[in-house]
Amino acid sequence: MKVRWLGSAGEVGRSCVEINIDGRLFILDCGIKLSGEGTYPDFSDVDISAIEAVIISHAHLDHSGYAPYLYHIGYNGPIYFTKPTFELALLLQKDYIKVQGLEGETPPFFQEDIRKEINRATTLNYEEKVYINDDVALTFYNAGHILGSAKICLDTPYGRLLYTGDIGSDVKTLDPIKKNIPGVDYLIIESTYGMKKDVHRPMEERERELIKVIQETKKKNGNVLIPVFAIDRAQNIMILLKEARDRGEITQPIFIEGMLIKANDIYDNYPDWMNKKMFNMFKKDNPLASPIFREVWNRKKIIQMNEPIIVVTTSGMMSGGPVMDYFKSWASDERNSLVLVGYQVEDTFGRQILDGLREFKDEDGNLKKIKARVEWIEFSAHADHPSIVEYVSAFSVPPKKVFLDHGEGEKLTELCEEISKITECIIAEPKVSYQLGEEEVAKESKPAQKLLYEERVPPIQCPFEFIVTTPQDKLFKNRAISLIENSKEILLISGYLDDSIVSFIIDSVKKGVKVKAIFRHITRPGNKKAFKILRNNGAEVRVNRECHARFIISDEREAIISSGDLTRDSFYDHFEAGIFTTDKETIKKATAFFYQMWDQSIEGFIKE
Repeated sequence: MKVRWLGSAGEVGRSCVEINIDGRLFILDCGIKLSGEGTYPDFSDVDISAIEAVIISHAHLDHSGYAPYLYHIGYNGPIYFTKPTFELALLLQKDYIKVQGLEGETPPFFQEDIRKEINRATTLNYEEKVYINDDVALTFYNAGHILGSAKICLDTPYGRLLYTGDIGSDVKTLDPIKKNIPGVDYLIIESTYGMKKDVHRPMEERERELIKVIQETKKKNGNVLIPVFAIDRAQNIMILLKEARDRGEITQPIFIEGMLIKANDIYDNYPDWMNKKMFNMFKKDNPLASPIFREVWNRKKIIQMNEPIIVVTTSGMMSGGPVMDYFKSWASDERNSLVLVGYQVEDTFGRQILDGLREFKDEDGNLKKIKARVEWIEFSAHADHPSIVEYVSAFSVPPKKVFLDHGEGEKLTELCEEISKITECIIAEPKVSYQLGEEEVAKESKPAQKLLYEERVPPIQCPFEFIVTTPQDKLFKNRAISLIENSKEILLISGYLDDSIVSFIIDSVKKGVKVKAIFRHITRPGNKKAFKILRNNGAEVRVNRECHARFIISDEREAIISSGDLTRDSFYDHFEAGIFTTDKETIKKATAFFYQMWDQSIEGFIKE
């Protein structure tokens, strides 16, 4: 197995990592760099026909924006996202080619290529394992960065590889990043804030500072301009402003403009992907649709308003978008304030202002002074230096090798020095192939994939345990997967199944467990796919249209009897309830009932 970087090695932007497993290629992220040299990943020597899958960690353009290009040049395979990432990535990709056209540029791909991407897309939930092919499995884990952001975990014959994409810390809307994933052999981790001095202040302190700037600007009768990324930074800032408004700390009208408005609609579709505070807030009343936020319909009129106002708009690095019109009009007035709240990549206009730029030329070539107050209050969705080091330290067994990407200069070297105290650390270089797995595997042999399990739930304390699933609690799903993973001899399954859980069942088959499964029907696409996968991988499968019983029995030792099916709906969306039991008499009766149904079930047939 080899890994090399087609982008994002020694730079922030155009993230793209190629994993080569015996000549089969897996592309992790495919992004765009919005400034500086090298806009797109370098596919010049990549055999497109060898790509088996493209996997996207999250929706930001520097990770997802170039993916449709692969379909433009002939790729026709699957592309994997989480559900929110899929919707958000499409929004950004469509906007990107629109902007390219408005600027007179020829985009690298077109709407037809995005349609191909849509047709080949597969969306997964967190911790839903799927086999991409016979010996490479994919699992997404929460990265805590933006809505739907995921770490990409690949189980391969040469070990477990974990690619973090971007990881977050202290993000207002999200659950924290999942740590200590077991059995990771190779870790690829971002380094955006890699220097020792890159330490985020407490969130409460940053929020108070922003509110103070807004209050002080109002006293001068000035306007506050807050450039934001359309995804996550916009929503976090809006919720912060709403809470401050509800407390009476700010009173100015708040205007919003740009692509963040469409992103807000997507956020409203996925409250169950946020933390419990946000979930409850969205279920009660969407905070992003509060009447305190006014959409801009006439930008010129808003710019010329006589009262002090706040404008939250794109783009976050001031590389284009509505923010530039506001800035050009307000920059020369010292009463106004520009508050940058996100990371500013080298060579972007936002970074130039942070570095001291105090004059610029407008589109007519006129020189303008920047007299407005400039503040940088970092509300980053990226982990800082201590958080990155702590993440690596949290592994029970450290990875054999850690690769650093998505960072610049001293940030990479300082972080590498620190992680090298834990395990071997390598700063990735562009287009260099790194061999993985040679220490365990002779080159002429191909190993079997290791099956790695994590402790999902604590042991049962009594013969019966009540288990539930809600959009926020996944005890039923976790118990079901744990029961399947711990099976040693025989696994009996009855009810609806779809392809959300079959990878765990296949793992049991591979280690010698005898699996029998009764499907109620195989007419829906997910059920049909699960039936075919299980049948083709050695499980015994039958169909019984009268089967309404839903249960799983492992080794006549543990059983789950529940209203829930082994499907995405039951795992992630529904309110389901049931019993997990180790009671021998109950399991004995359930086993006898299963075989009664099995004898009256038929061999299913699917037309190929």
